[in-house]
Amino acid sequence: MRVQLLRFGGYQAGQTDFGTGGAAVPGNPVEQLADALKVIAKGIAGSENVRSTITVAGHSDRQDNPDFSCDQRRESEIVNSRDRAISAWEACKSFITNELQQAGSPEAEVEWWDTSDRVTWDLVFAATGMLLNGSANEAERAQNRRVDILISIFPV
Repeated sequence: MRVQLLRFGGYQAGQTDFGTGGAAVPGNPVEQLADALKVIAKGIAGSENVRSTITVAGHSDRQDNPDFSCDQRRESEIVNSRDRAISAWEACKSFITNELQQAGSPEAEVEWWDTSDRVTWDLVFAATGMLLNGSANEAERAQNRRVDILISIFPV
């Protein structure tokens, strides 16, 4: 079994779009993600005998807006992590669907993420539950604002 953790950090405060956020930050593992998603697409199409899992976890930094109540801060953290995870998952889905279309696979025409027995997926909205840093400065805060994509690919 091959398991990869691909970390996309460096989101700006309030930024949730994967394409202009995590995937656009220099040094983030965009090429490794593309390589893994290509293998997953081949597995879904049946041209490679693999099964896969994709887990996308969105994270946020602590919300320190002094005008927010505790509940508002918590809600902001949850929403940011949720929106980051969903945006990254949508980007992965789109990439795989494009690969399936280019291969002429009939799986491209159906909701493969719900119908294929070759892939499972999950979303995690971690909010501030897994901070990497204590948020001492903006660079460390940007590391907390991230998406982690865990991909497992195993032969069958």
